[in-house]
Amino acid sequence: MASLFGNGPATTAKVRFTQRSCARLVPAIALLGLTAGVLATTAGATADPAACRAPAPRHAVVTDVRGMPCGEAVADLTGYHGAFAVSFRTPGGFTCARTFRNPRAGGFRCANGPRVYRFRVTGALRPVCG
Repeated sequence: MASLFGNGPATTAKVRFTQRSCARLVPAIALLGLTAGVLATTAGATADPAACRAPAPRHAVVTDVRGMPCGEAVADLTGYHGAFAVSFRTPGGFTCARTFRNPRAGGFRCANGPRVYRFRVTGALRPVCG
């Protein structure tokens, strides 16, 4: 009588259902862990900056890139024909900002989403006023 109210021993149908649920759950968890590992590896590979010493026009040298090849950064900088102001935008859609300046050099960081590059300009820059 106790088994009719659900507080007795489990029936074979309930045991089989539990076994099937666990059998489906284990591969799903393993697949989820594998996917997370692959995504973490891929994200880590693009986040590391790559050293780059590629000459660009007008006394500029691309120093490091992230999320793009070094040559693409040089091509983007070659397409820009304006002055290296405090901030500017290249034809490739990169927004560049000056990171440091001294009388004979200046450093810039250009970003467009996950793609980032840095470059340094040597030679006489515009005089500091004031």
